Amino acid sequence: MKPPSYHELRVPILKKEVAYTNELLSDHKESWKKYGCSIMSDGWTSRTKRTAMNFLIGEANVVQVVSDNGSSYVLAGKLLEAKGPNLYWTLCAAHCIDHILEDIGKIPRIAKTLERAIQLNGYIYNHGGVLNMMREYTKQRELIRAGKTRFCTSYLKIKSIYKQKHNLRAMFTSEEWVRSRWAMEANAK
Repeated sequence: MKPPSYHELRVPILKKEVAYTNELLSDHKESWKKYGCSIMSDGWTSRTKRTAMNFLIGEANVVQVVSDNGSSYVLAGKLLEAKGPNLYWTLCAAHCIDHILEDIGKIPRIAKTLERAIQLNGYIYNHGGVLNMMREYTKQRELIRAGKTRFCTSYLKIKSIYKQKHNLRAMFTSEEWVRSRWAMEANAK
């Protein structure tokens, strides 16, 4: 099978895809005229920490722009509101909740709990034998191992550990664990 040429990708195939996408959007565009629409914005930060935002939609039917509360977004939101009297800029609820959870995570007792959950999770997943044992005790259920991208993931980690609390206790108090070589490690304690 011969792949399309550079020209075919850039011109006829791209035009065909644009037409197809516009056809899919036609019903939505009709409802935009009747109800208005919201734009949810996200940005990109370059290596030099400069923010770029792109809005690729006509403004005629837009009534709301939703974004995070970074300073560049706040400025863009104010400029958009000044330009369009019926246009509103709104903070993204998920982004606000993420910041609230970040602040809660700074409370010493909570911070210690989060740190312990991360350490427990890391210990289990860094030791194949312990991981296999955990899977056996949790009936093949995994603990959440989300990255450090958002603060919410730390709370999801705690929730998954809490859901498996009885199974994890059973594992760490089992004869199998007590006799294992891992039980003697300082990190395991």
